[in-house]
This record gives sequence, C-alpha cells and structure tokens, in this order.
Amino acid sequence: MENNNQHKRYRWYLQFDEITWQASYADECPPFVNEENKEVWRRYLNKVIKNHLKEEVMKSPEFKDVEL
Repeated sequence: MENNNQHKRYRWYLQFDEITWQASYADECPPFVNEENKEVWRRYLNKVIKNHLKEEVMKSPEFKDVEL
C-alpha cells in the first residue's frame, strides 16, 4: 500500500443569503447589511478574513479564546 503524505486542503467562503427559512445554521446580519451593500460587505469581510487567515494568528490570545 502506498503511503499518502498529502495533507487535506480546505476552502472557505463568505456568502450573504436572504433569510427564507425559519431555521438557519448561519448568523443573521445586522440590519444595516442590505441588498444594496451586501456585496461590498462580502468583499470587505473576505479581505479582512484573508488578512487574519495566517498560521501566526493561531498563537494569538483571541484565537486561543475560541479554539475548541
């Protein structure tokens, strides 16, 4: 049997959807996020997330506070 040393890779994405179901698995946006600005918010938050999605962030107190 061949030894598979490849690591799994993961994707993340941010999406704003209209709430159409009573039950939801996502957090609801604040009221100021609306149809006109949801795409700008998505792009902005993607930029912020990319800035924080670094290995050294895992050593920060903020990360440790939410780590499982």
